[in-house]
Amino acid sequence: MLNELKELSDALEKNGISIELISSNYLELPKVTKKAPCIRILVGNDQRIQLESISAERAEAVRKFGNNQGSFPALNLCPLFRIEPGETAKWIAGLEQKKITPENVEKLKQLCTQKNWDDNTFRKIHNSLGKQAGKIQDILQTLHQENPIQILIKETECFQNPLVLFDGLEKAAFSLLEKGINQSLALKVLFYFKKDEKDTGQGTLSVVFDSLKLVLQGKPVVSQQFTASLNSVLVDYELREGNETSQETVDAFGNLYVETDQPLPEVKLKAGFIVTLRTMFKDQYCQKRYGKIGRRSYPIAETEQKKMQSALLWISRGEQKNITWTKTAPQEVLFVFCAQSPVKYDKLLPSLQKLYTPEMQEKTFKDASSKFIASIKIKDKEERNLQHSDSLRFFVLRKLDKGRSKIVYTNNTSPEKIIEARNEWLKGCRNLPNIQFCKDKNDIYPLEVTGYMNAFWNQSGNRIDKDFRAYPGYYGIKVFFGNDKTIIRQNLSFLITKLQRIAPVLGNLLVKKAQNKFAEEWKGSLILLGLYLYKMNCQKEEYMTSYPYLLGQMLKVSDLLHAFYCTVVRQGSMPAQFVGSSLYLSAAEMPGQALMMLSQRMQPYIAWAKTYALRQDEESWRAKWLLSLYEKIAVGLWKQWQRETRFNDEERAELFIGYLAGLPVKEKQMQEKRTDEVQESKEENHGC
Repeated sequence: MLNELKELSDALEKNGISIELISSNYLELPKVTKKAPCIRILVGNDQRIQLESISAERAEAVRKFGNNQGSFPALNLCPLFRIEPGETAKWIAGLEQKKITPENVEKLKQLCTQKNWDDNTFRKIHNSLGKQAGKIQDILQTLHQENPIQILIKETECFQNPLVLFDGLEKAAFSLLEKGINQSLALKVLFYFKKDEKDTGQGTLSVVFDSLKLVLQGKPVVSQQFTASLNSVLVDYELREGNETSQETVDAFGNLYVETDQPLPEVKLKAGFIVTLRTMFKDQYCQKRYGKIGRRSYPIAETEQKKMQSALLWISRGEQKNITWTKTAPQEVLFVFCAQSPVKYDKLLPSLQKLYTPEMQEKTFKDASSKFIASIKIKDKEERNLQHSDSLRFFVLRKLDKGRSKIVYTNNTSPEKIIEARNEWLKGCRNLPNIQFCKDKNDIYPLEVTGYMNAFWNQSGNRIDKDFRAYPGYYGIKVFFGNDKTIIRQNLSFLITKLQRIAPVLGNLLVKKAQNKFAEEWKGSLILLGLYLYKMNCQKEEYMTSYPYLLGQMLKVSDLLHAFYCTVVRQGSMPAQFVGSSLYLSAAEMPGQALMMLSQRMQPYIAWAKTYALRQDEESWRAKWLLSLYEKIAVGLWKQWQRETRFNDEERAELFIGYLAGLPVKEKQMQEKRTDEVQESKEENHGC
């Protein structure tokens, strides 16, 4: 990841895109939700506390200096009192939606008996309001600077005593209850409800201290101005410390640096998880063989660290979603940028995935990618001085566990190669004959591939939900750019193994012209199957004359003839399976044997069709048409006869497509011709 971020930070600097450097110890707050609010503790000179909740938008502007053991001006506390599970807990929880009366307030005060704070809470408060606040003071003194946070530090000195803070929070919470405002917030501050008798948890409250004096000065802690001011001081200090070296030690990029045991910075992505620029756990002894451990195994100067951290923050911003990044899985993000101009190709990511936004009205990959190509041509006209093609960088970042993240895929390409891959992709999507299921779907988006590869159905055609995902979320991008025949053959084998199980179901639905809620998934899977065959140099003009495809067509005609027989002779009473669909799985495994069984089972239906075709009525044309197809396909099978007793994966895919594909002669044309013949016969008889 460091190499990609180095290139990105250089590109941002080259294009004059300013990115704010962030202090590695200046951390973002936890995500604010309705159940987990961020509480603002407003303090004054008289030690009085006011409580209010701040919105998620305002909380994004706030940061805290420190670590998990303590931080300032924001930190994590816990509710003041514990409530045992039972009726009392239910009664208190029910008060959040009701108006609390003075009698209720008095009863709540009587329930405040079991304190929730312990020694660990006291220690965290001391570390936060004492040690971390003291560190900030020392930094300001070292730099000979003043900052608004000094006012807050002075006004919160009294709360270094946890008991003073406890009493202040309790009074402020009951003040809200007595006034009838922010009742839900007050109850969250006061009470932690035990889940059961064995519950030893304490709950958590995200709080941020603020000063009434700072609010009056227009510089509240919960503002971007305050955060930027303190961050600037912290960054200056860290860069100053990082540049103080007496040795000419260089990092991985040739910059002077000072060795330190501090971990590399973290970045909280808008995708919903936190990543560290590089993690090398010092207790993994395998690293010691190289003589260096931890961050020293890949040294990076403090300035470069800041630039990389800021570059990752820039590319993962919320407003950059679907422009420079998109989420491909719960713990997986795909990034893309141009090495010459990071924001130049803003239509690229939307063209690779199906978006449901007002800005993206294109329903097909062809339309969306055409929009991307059009944007390239416009920009090329505006920048006629280009001497070489731009470089586009794709990389996928995945969160492996709580502490580790990893780049799992990278690809360096160009707009020309993307257009070439797009054209090949569209040809592959069209590598199917006429199939009823796919008549209103012509292509798929690359990032839809994973959904089709990870979809499973039982033999009844119903979707099976599995926690296991065989293919990662970004896999479609790998297929889009890749042409490794070995990998494509593996994908084809995996896909056709799933699809052939539901072939009898699909065949029955086509004969009965019925609908199914999983039809969209089947359409995409069929198109993907044709795409894989195309990448294996197996095009429809060739495989539509192959033995497996014609065998599939024979099974389909058998189904249609069997269904026609049931319509005429059995007055529309259809069996659970037709002859062709009942033999499909056998044909996929032992084609020769299945063909022999088919000829035996279809003999009575073929004999009936020959007799029925001689009649002069409106439906006899169908029998004649099906018999002609039987003869035509049989001739093709004879020409393509194979002695092999089993099909390979490509041949099984051809069999599957042949079974679902439309027949070579259109029913409507045959029906119109036969109707004219019947009408002429009637007129001749009438004239006689």
